[in-house]
Amino acid sequence: MPMSGAKQPSRDHPFAFYRDLDFRVVTRQAGDVQARFEVRSDEIHESLNLVDQMILRLPGGPLAQHLGALPPGRWGSGVVESPRGLHVHWLRADERGSIREWRVRSASHAIWPALALAVPGNIVPDFPLINKSFNLCYACTDK
Repeated sequence: MPMSGAKQPSRDHPFAFYRDLDFRVVTRQAGDVQARFEVRSDEIHESLNLVDQMILRLPGGPLAQHLGALPPGRWGSGVVESPRGLHVHWLRADERGSIREWRVRSASHAIWPALALAVPGNIVPDFPLINKSFNLCYACTDK
């Protein structure tokens, strides 16, 4: 959850479609389970708002484009905003154009340290609720 006053990339440094969209970045001052629930709840409404605006501005043309073979010896990266945050893929092609290396950094990977900061001062039976309020993916972190 972003801190109050923190820069929000899609709002403060807009690109592509974001320049034309009207939305608010949802934040809370508190950092407890209830605040995380409220943020997610409000983000659902903001997401639906964004989808409505994007549908109205959807340009014509094909929905997908084949890019051809992967150039031999090249590398590339892709960044996507997922429900848990920034999701990054990086790959490198070998001399035949096949994938030689592929690295994934899930959003959960970056959030796990925050869980450790949220637990102290609470009782053991509260841990599952605190843990699930972060919605972290165990398998995503092990990639």
